[in-house]
Amino acid sequence: MGANLTGVEAKGTIFLEADLSRADLRGGNFAGAVLRQARLDGANLEGADLRGVLGLETWQVCSTHGWRNAQLDPDVKLAAEQGCSGQ
Repeated sequence: MGANLTGVEAKGTIFLEADLSRADLRGGNFAGAVLRQARLDGANLEGADLRGVLGLETWQVCSTHGWRNAQLDPDVKLAAEQGCSGQ
């Protein structure tokens, strides 16, 4: 919770049910990581690479800051744009 993971190389890392609430994930590379049921409430995704992340759901993306400037798979980005009303 509140971890500073700015610029981290976490490709393929398993964050199963991890609490990354309020974490600073700016510029981090999470390509291919597992974020199934991870809490991302208030995390900063500005510039983070989340392509190919397994288990990433719309509710997780919507709970973050800066997701619009993160690299997301097209289907995840579309779901977030449609599901994150007013964010």
